[in-house]
Amino acid sequence: MSLAQRVKNSLTFKIITIGFLLLLLLIPTEMISGLINERMSQQYQVFNEISATMGGQQIIGGLLLTVPYREHSYRTLRFDDGTTRQEDTVSIKQAHFLPDSLNISGELSPEVRYRGIFKVLVYAAKLKLSGRFLAPKFEALDVAPEDIIWEQAFLSLPITHPIGIRETPMIRWGEGPETALGPVVKTIPGLHSVLQLKPEGIAEIAGRSHTDFSFDLRLTGSEQLHLLPHGRETRVELKSPWATPSFNGAYLPTRREISAEGFTAAWTVLELARGYPQQWRSEHGLNSQLMGGGFGVELMFPTSAYQQSTRSIKYSFLFIFLTFLVFFLFELFGRLRIHPLQYTLVGFAVALFYLNLLALSEHMAFGVAYLIATLSSTLLISGYSAAVLGQRRKALLMGGFLLGLYGFLYVLLRSESHSLLLGALGLSGILSGVMYATRRIDWYAFNAEKK
Repeated sequence: MSLAQRVKNSLTFKIITIGFLLLLLLIPTEMISGLINERMSQQYQVFNEISATMGGQQIIGGLLLTVPYREHSYRTLRFDDGTTRQEDTVSIKQAHFLPDSLNISGELSPEVRYRGIFKVLVYAAKLKLSGRFLAPKFEALDVAPEDIIWEQAFLSLPITHPIGIRETPMIRWGEGPETALGPVVKTIPGLHSVLQLKPEGIAEIAGRSHTDFSFDLRLTGSEQLHLLPHGRETRVELKSPWATPSFNGAYLPTRREISAEGFTAAWTVLELARGYPQQWRSEHGLNSQLMGGGFGVELMFPTSAYQQSTRSIKYSFLFIFLTFLVFFLFELFGRLRIHPLQYTLVGFAVALFYLNLLALSEHMAFGVAYLIATLSSTLLISGYSAAVLGQRRKALLMGGFLLGLYGFLYVLLRSESHSLLLGALGLSGILSGVMYATRRIDWYAFNAEKK
């Protein structure tokens, strides 16, 4: 037998060739993975474009009372004749006060917006905010009563995306008439986006034990709504007909109920848990902290098709390897000759499953897309196997193996919490089966030449 013939019939050479083909087939699977990432990027771009018009991921706080005051700084001037004089330099500062109690209740009405094949989840929120301010304690801030400038006091509503407001909020302050919130009049360092107003009788808060406020807020946003714990005690209750929420942020709900009809959730946050006081002076630099520590809900799609496709293609190398392994065992036990090109075509057929899955899942439910892609790939490989292996029974075995493999992958994709455990058990079972099937083979004496 010639050297070329011995190499051709060599089992070692066959294994090396199959290994090389496995590495070669990483190229198309990586190309499909890149395509998935590209589609995800386009989806994110569409999300940003629609969010820009709807208000984005909203963060909303409670009312903030700001009262300007005069700050005096004295210095001693000494003259050549030995006399001295005290010079008083006056600068205007701001004192900020948060409500003693803040209550927020509302409902989120979700809506799916489409642009081409891409979809974005937005919502319309109807919120009711109410609370109570106590009389400001300026003595705790070392501010003298005669230095307070009540005529310049104002209220602010922190909100990240005012573009989402659909109706002018009308605030009822104490016993006075309703007053409309307006654009920013005086900037507050650290609060980049606020609505402000100066209600009638705002100075009367100093002579009362407390002053109540309430107003309705109608706004739109995309996916996420966060609220800020600006009260000494902040209570929030939200509900929505959306059945797949994700509660996130600095605080989780104290009570929540999720069903197919939607969800309700409630939070209670105390001043002790939030990390900043009820009142401070502007030079203390606490304003920026007001926009942190938000909590709320994200209205999520069930795991997106692109996420599922990304997870599934991570198993592509394993699927191609196991498919080649079955063909190799048929070749080994059946004394067949399967050409490397035939292995390559089967590998491309396995890779095509992921491309079909991506394309189909953009237009239909992921489960339906997965079923169609599975049947397409299984029928293609099984039909080809019938011709290559020469026996219908082996082709049916190959089809059954592929159906079981794809079914197992679908279980892994759906069982996110147990996917690692199931994957480890599945691989252990496959390896045990291969070891059992090949336990009596004498690999050194085996002759791959067909007899």
